[in-house]
Amino acid sequence: MLCVKVGSASKMKNSDIYRAGRISLIYIALAGSWIYFSDHLLGMLTVNQDLLVDLSSLKGIGFVFVTAALLFIERLNSERANLRAKTMLQNAEHKYREIFENAPIGIYQSTADGKYTTANLVFAHMLGYDTPEELTANLSDALYGQPENIFADMTRAGPKRMQYERQFRCKDGRMIDANVDVRLVNEGAGAPPHLEGFVENITERKASEQKIQQMADIVRYSQDAIYSVSLENRFTSWNPAATRIYGYTPEEIEGKSPAILFAPDRLDERARLHKQVFSGQSINQYETVHVRKDGSRLHVSLTYSPIFDSSAHVTGISAIVRDITEHAQFTARLEEQQKALRAYAHRLIESQEEERKRLSRELHDDTLQDLVALAQRAELSHIALERDQVVARRRLDELQSLAKDMIIKLRRISNDLRPLILEDLGIAAAVQFLGDELGRQMPNCTVSCAIKGDDQRLDPDVEITTFRIVQQAMNNVRMHAPNAASVGVELCFEKTGIEASITDDGPGFTMMTVDELVRQGHLGLAGMVERAHLLGGQVDVISGPQAGTTVTVQLPYVPTPAGANH
Repeated sequence: MLCVKVGSASKMKNSDIYRAGRISLIYIALAGSWIYFSDHLLGMLTVNQDLLVDLSSLKGIGFVFVTAALLFIERLNSERANLRAKTMLQNAEHKYREIFENAPIGIYQSTADGKYTTANLVFAHMLGYDTPEELTANLSDALYGQPENIFADMTRAGPKRMQYERQFRCKDGRMIDANVDVRLVNEGAGAPPHLEGFVENITERKASEQKIQQMADIVRYSQDAIYSVSLENRFTSWNPAATRIYGYTPEEIEGKSPAILFAPDRLDERARLHKQVFSGQSINQYETVHVRKDGSRLHVSLTYSPIFDSSAHVTGISAIVRDITEHAQFTARLEEQQKALRAYAHRLIESQEEERKRLSRELHDDTLQDLVALAQRAELSHIALERDQVVARRRLDELQSLAKDMIIKLRRISNDLRPLILEDLGIAAAVQFLGDELGRQMPNCTVSCAIKGDDQRLDPDVEITTFRIVQQAMNNVRMHAPNAASVGVELCFEKTGIEASITDDGPGFTMMTVDELVRQGHLGLAGMVERAHLLGGQVDVISGPQAGTTVTVQLPYVPTPAGANH
């Protein structure tokens, strides 16, 4: 509005000067014409003095009428000029109002204290108001907590125009971000200065910038390598994780081909993958082998995605690479362990079958034969009672001896299957029993057994696992070190668990892993290790050629079930 008024005033001044000049020229011309005409007329009528006087009076009256007519005509022209100027001003104001109302950004005027006096519809809608009148009637800039006193800054020696970002609170309470361009307007003539501002809503732009920044932070701080490749197969971006994984800096990798990351024997694979992605397809978690800067290889999982432009044309490749070297190694070890476990299970089944065969043979060859002999001798004793009591007494003594042997054999088989002493007296008594049995089986070997700590009943699983491991260790001594001179067995009740160790001075052996033990058929030690692992414990074996062997088992305590203590 200010610029329109200044323009109109300028036009009015120019027209006034033109009109004043035109009036002066008309006055001069008319005055000259009247003087000339009146002089000639007086010259023609000098004979009649009375008529001359009348003509002089008529000369003055005519001059007045001519002057009035000229002033009327000039006034009429002036009114026409004012009407044209007013029309032009109205047209200019209408155009300004249209621009004001239809501008794509918010426009406002405010007083020095922040009171909005004028606002366009865009600014009202921007803040959630239906009309500018509603906004100006209910809203003051002071409500928004202006970060600085703009008016004070601009009325001092500061700039007359400022641009800054700020937040506005809408009618519904939500906040929007805006870019404000404000200028100080001082119309003078006693009118107070005010502010005119242009407001652009940048909330969506700020949100987009924030999302872009978040995405950039995700790429920057990701533990996976993230890079992009152009259609010309050249690197265009490279995050810090890629530097850590591959060893190349962004400066070293820029402009190079992705082929440097692939193993030489997998270059055809790279070409095939890139061709697939450039055709618009994605590749998810593809496992392959890459090469670091130092030449070492690593197993990676690739996720390739095409990059599209606004026309849906592929412009490059976005790659996410995860280093799965440790995972691949773990998987390989796991597969080896699974193979070993399968072999162990197969050997265990064979061992169980062998144990069943052994029990069957013992029952058939020993117990069953003894029962047959017992029956025959009982029949002979019955005959001898009728013929000779001395012979009958000898037969009965043989029957008694045979029955005792059968009891011993059956007790040994029963203890092998399920030791009753363990159930009745606990692990300490059971280990002592195993030591005594080993001493009887190896009469030339000194077997010592020591119990340390407070003897107590443990969880049945802990007791049976400890018993079986100690039993297997003693069986190994009996089978693989029959010439050992001494064997020491020690059982310790610690604060957090139980520990048992079996030491012999036999020939020893070369240490092997559990997998190697299983592959070579040494199921005893492998079984001991697996039993301990099932309860969260461990078995340590120390041995060497001609250095003897020490087997130590450690198991954590498990709460004893109610009623298990005796």
